[in-house]
Amino acid sequence: LRTSGGPSSCICLGGYTGSGIVCVDIDECTAGTHFCAGQGSVCTNRDGGHNCVCAAGYTGDGTRCNDINECTEGGEDCAPGTAVCSNTPGSFICTCVDGYTGSGKVCTLLVDECVLGSHDCHTQAVCADTALSFTCTCASGYTGSGQRCTDLDECTLGSDDCAVSTSGGVCSNTPGSFACSCADGYTGSGKICTIIPVDEC
Repeated sequence: LRTSGGPSSCICLGGYTGSGIVCVDIDECTAGTHFCAGQGSVCTNRDGGHNCVCAAGYTGDGTRCNDINECTEGGEDCAPGTAVCSNTPGSFICTCVDGYTGSGKVCTLLVDECVLGSHDCHTQAVCADTALSFTCTCASGYTGSGQRCTDLDECTLGSDDCAVSTSGGVCSNTPGSFACSCADGYTGSGKICTIIPVDEC
C-alpha cells in the first residue's frame, strides 16, 4: 500500500495476521471469531477463512443447523415392532419394548424358562430367570451345580444344632435338613436333653 508522497507499506489480507511482510493464517475456529453458530454447527479452518458445516444428524447451511428427528423422518434403524425410537440432539436411541431385550436395533423375545418349565434345574433347585437364559441354585440343605443337587448330611458335617451325643442328643439326617431328638433315658427337644430321673422306688 502506497500513501500519498510516502513510502509503500504492506498489510495482511483479511483472515491473516502479521507484519505485512510475513502473514500467518488466523484460525477463526480456535480463536472463536467464526460465524458458525449453535449446536450442530462445525467450524473448519482454511487459508484466509473458515467453513461452517452441519454435523451428522443436523441439517442447514452450516451457520444455522437444526436437529434431524430420525424417529419421525425415517432415518433410524430400530428393530421394527419390538423397539421404540427416541430422538436426541444429532442422533437417536433405540430401546427394546417390554418383553424384549437387546441393543434396540436387535431385540429378542424374553422367555421365562422357569415359568414355562423348560429349564433343566434339579427338583431340589431354585430356577431364576435372566435376560436371555436362567440359573439354577440348589436349595438350602443341598449342594451341587443346580442341575444336580445332593442332600447335605448336617449330622455328619456337624452343622446341626442338636445336643451333643454325650448329653443325650441324637441327630437324624432328613432330605434337605435334619431332626433332633433325645436318646433313651433322656427327655427334651433334642436341642436340649436332660436325664430322666430314675425312680428307685
